[in-house]
Amino acid sequence: MAEEGMSFTSHLDELRKRLIYTLLFFFLAFSVMVPLGATHIINYIQDIAITSGHTGGGHTQFTVIGPMETFSLTMRVSFYAAIVLTYPFAMFQAWRFVSPGLYRHERQFFLVAIPSIF
Repeated sequence: MAEEGMSFTSHLDELRKRLIYTLLFFFLAFSVMVPLGATHIINYIQDIAITSGHTGGGHTQFTVIGPMETFSLTMRVSFYAAIVLTYPFAMFQAWRFVSPGLYRHERQFFLVAIPSIF
Protein backbone atom coordinates (compact mmCIF):
# COMPACT_ATOMS: atom_id res chain seq x y z
CA MET A 1 0.00 0.00 0.00
CA ALA A 2 1.12 3.52 -0.65
CA GLU A 3 0.88 4.94 2.84
CA GLU A 4 1.37 8.55 1.81
CA GLY A 5 -1.83 8.58 -0.22
CA MET A 6 -4.14 6.84 2.24
CA SER A 7 -7.27 8.76 3.06
CA PHE A 8 -8.95 8.90 6.45
CA THR A 9 -11.49 6.28 5.38
CA SER A 10 -8.67 3.99 4.22
CA HIS A 11 -7.15 4.22 7.69
CA LEU A 12 -10.52 3.44 9.26
CA ASP A 13 -10.93 0.45 6.94
CA GLU A 14 -7.48 -0.83 7.93
CA LEU A 15 -8.28 -0.37 11.63
CA ARG A 16 -11.61 -2.16 11.18
CA LYS A 17 -9.85 -5.05 9.46
CA ARG A 18 -7.32 -5.38 12.32
CA LEU A 19 -10.08 -5.26 14.95
CA ILE A 20 -12.09 -7.91 13.12
CA TYR A 21 -9.03 -10.19 12.94
CA THR A 22 -8.48 -9.73 16.66
CA LEU A 23 -12.12 -10.45 17.53
CA LEU A 24 -12.15 -13.54 15.32
CA PHE A 25 -8.99 -14.79 17.04
CA PHE A 26 -10.59 -14.12 20.44
CA PHE A 27 -13.74 -16.07 19.54
CA LEU A 28 -11.62 -18.91 18.20
CA ALA A 29 -9.55 -18.99 21.41
CA PHE A 30 -12.73 -18.86 23.51
CA SER A 31 -14.31 -21.65 21.48
CA VAL A 32 -11.27 -23.83 22.02
CA MET A 33 -10.96 -23.03 25.72
CA VAL A 34 -14.57 -23.91 26.64
CA PRO A 35 -14.38 -27.63 25.82
CA LEU A 36 -10.64 -28.20 26.15
CA GLY A 37 -8.96 -25.82 28.54
CA ALA A 38 -11.31 -24.59 31.24
CA THR A 39 -11.48 -27.87 33.15
CA HIS A 40 -7.69 -28.16 33.17
CA ILE A 41 -7.30 -24.62 34.49
CA ILE A 42 -9.91 -25.18 37.21
CA ASN A 43 -8.21 -28.44 38.27
CA TYR A 44 -4.85 -26.64 38.31
CA ILE A 45 -6.27 -23.97 40.63
CA GLN A 46 -7.65 -26.69 42.92
CA ASP A 47 -4.22 -28.40 42.96
CA ILE A 48 -2.58 -25.13 43.96
CA ALA A 49 -5.03 -24.81 46.87
CA ILE A 50 -4.20 -28.34 48.01
CA THR A 51 -0.40 -28.05 47.75
CA SER A 52 -0.28 -24.61 49.34
CA GLY A 53 -1.85 -26.01 52.49
CA HIS A 54 -5.00 -23.90 52.49
CA THR A 55 -7.18 -27.00 52.65
CA GLY A 56 -5.34 -28.87 55.38
CA GLY A 57 -3.89 -31.37 52.91
CA GLY A 58 -7.26 -32.89 52.06
CA HIS A 59 -9.33 -32.87 48.93
CA THR A 60 -10.90 -29.58 47.92
CA GLN A 61 -13.92 -28.84 45.80
CA PHE A 62 -15.56 -25.63 44.79
CA THR A 63 -18.86 -24.96 46.49
CA VAL A 64 -21.73 -24.62 44.06
CA ILE A 65 -24.30 -22.17 45.37
CA GLY A 66 -26.49 -21.58 42.33
CA PRO A 67 -27.72 -23.88 39.59
CA MET A 68 -25.75 -22.10 36.86
CA GLU A 69 -22.56 -21.54 38.83
CA THR A 70 -20.49 -24.36 37.31
CA PHE A 71 -21.44 -23.22 33.81
CA SER A 72 -20.70 -19.63 34.76
CA LEU A 73 -17.31 -20.58 36.21
CA THR A 74 -16.41 -22.47 33.03
CA MET A 75 -17.41 -19.51 30.87
CA ARG A 76 -15.50 -17.00 33.01
CA VAL A 77 -12.33 -19.12 33.07
CA SER A 78 -12.60 -19.64 29.30
CA PHE A 79 -13.16 -15.91 28.75
CA TYR A 80 -10.12 -14.88 30.79
CA ALA A 81 -7.95 -17.56 29.21
CA ALA A 82 -9.04 -16.39 25.76
CA ILE A 83 -8.06 -12.82 26.67
CA VAL A 84 -4.63 -14.02 27.76
CA LEU A 85 -4.21 -16.02 24.55
CA THR A 86 -5.46 -13.16 22.35
CA TYR A 87 -3.22 -10.47 23.85
CA PRO A 88 -0.08 -11.27 21.78
CA PHE A 89 -2.13 -11.48 18.60
CA ALA A 90 -3.86 -8.18 19.39
CA MET A 91 -0.50 -6.49 19.97
CA PHE A 92 0.73 -7.88 16.64
CA GLN A 93 -2.34 -6.46 14.91
CA ALA A 94 -1.77 -3.09 16.59
CA TRP A 95 1.82 -3.21 15.37
CA ARG A 96 0.67 -4.02 11.83
CA PHE A 97 -1.66 -1.01 11.94
CA VAL A 98 0.84 1.48 13.38
CA SER A 99 4.13 0.39 11.79
CA PRO A 100 3.59 1.81 8.28
CA GLY A 101 3.35 5.30 9.80
CA LEU A 102 6.60 5.05 11.75
CA TYR A 103 10.05 6.08 10.66
CA ARG A 104 12.70 3.39 10.25
CA HIS A 105 14.47 4.19 13.55
CA GLU A 106 11.13 4.16 15.39
CA ARG A 107 10.29 0.74 13.95
CA GLN A 108 13.70 -0.58 15.03
CA PHE A 109 13.14 0.72 18.57
CA PHE A 110 9.74 -0.96 18.81
CA LEU A 111 11.06 -4.24 17.45
CA VAL A 112 13.44 -4.27 20.42
CA ALA A 113 10.87 -2.98 22.91
CA ILE A 114 7.91 -5.18 21.90
CA PRO A 115 9.23 -8.44 23.45
CA SER A 116 9.33 -6.69 26.83
CA ILE A 117 5.53 -6.20 26.57
CA PHE A 118 5.02 -9.92 26.84
